[in-house]
Amino acid sequence: MIVTAQTDAAPAPSTWLPEWLEGLYSPLATHPLVLATLVVVVGPATAIAARWLILLAGRRITRRTQTELDDQLLRLAAWVVALIIGYLGVVGAAETLPLPAAGGGSGVGVPPAARPRPRQPRIP
Repeated sequence: MIVTAQTDAAPAPSTWLPEWLEGLYSPLATHPLVLATLVVVVGPATAIAARWLILLAGRRITRRTQTELDDQLLRLAAWVVALIIGYLGVVGAAETLPLPAAGGGSGVGVPPAARPRPRQPRIP
């Protein structure tokens, strides 16, 4: 992600944001911390709801079998989907924050060879 200088206008929404959510995004674009907090809260809530729906629908299918393997695989798949959705929520929140570009003077993201070395005191 490359951070460029912004004008007084609100920043453009991310490319992954659906068109029907752009109306919600524009008032929050001027408050990135509120937007990031909202995304962090909605992401896990969506993950929990998706896990619940997968388990609900999957149990109806696995109820017909007599083995435990399909039940265990269903629970595992539900957790994997929930973790992926939660991860995407965190990534979405990080994209909304105005973070500095890598190597912007803080030393974060700069290879050690490119960092300036501190001066060594001269011993007389």
